[in-house]
Amino acid sequence: MFGIILLILIFQKCSLSFNKICFYRKDEGYGNDTMEKFYYDATVGQCMKFTYRGDGGNDNNFDAKDVCEKTCKSSGTFDRRNCRKPHIPHYCPDATYHYYYDQKLRRCENYRWLQCGKNENNFESEEECQVKCGLADARISANKRKFFQDEIYSDVELSK
Repeated sequence: MFGIILLILIFQKCSLSFNKICFYRKDEGYGNDTMEKFYYDATVGQCMKFTYRGDGGNDNNFDAKDVCEKTCKSSGTFDRRNCRKPHIPHYCPDATYHYYYDQKLRRCENYRWLQCGKNENNFESEEECQVKCGLADARISANKRKFFQDEIYSDVELSK
C-alpha cells in the first residue's frame, strides 16, 4: 500500500513539473501602456522583470514575482541547445512513445522510447517538445513563420 501511494506522489510531481507557459519566450506585447511584469526565463530558471506594453504577448506574463515562481519554479530550466542533440535510439524490453526534435525537419517526431538511456532531446509529449524546441529555429527562419504556442498556431512577425 505504501508503495502505491509513493508511486502516485511521484507521478503527480512529474506531471506537475512541466508547465508549457513557463517555456514561452518573453513577449512585451504591443501598445502604449507600460507596466512592470514578470516572466519565467527557462534558460536560467528564474522569474525576471520586464516591461509589458499593455496588449498582446503570451501567457508567460505575471503581475507578481511570487505568482510567477509558484507557477513555474518546478518547471526547472531548459537549454534549447538540447534540441540540437542527435536522436539516439536504444534497445530495451519495455517501450513507450516519446518525441524528439528533428533539427533537419524542424519539427518534433515520435519514436519508441525503450526506457533505458536518453539524452535531453527526449520529451514525453509532442506538446512539450514543440514548446521547448519548436521555437528554437525561429530566429533563423523566414520573416513569417507558423509556430506552436498554446493550443493554436499563431502568425508571428519575426525580426531578421
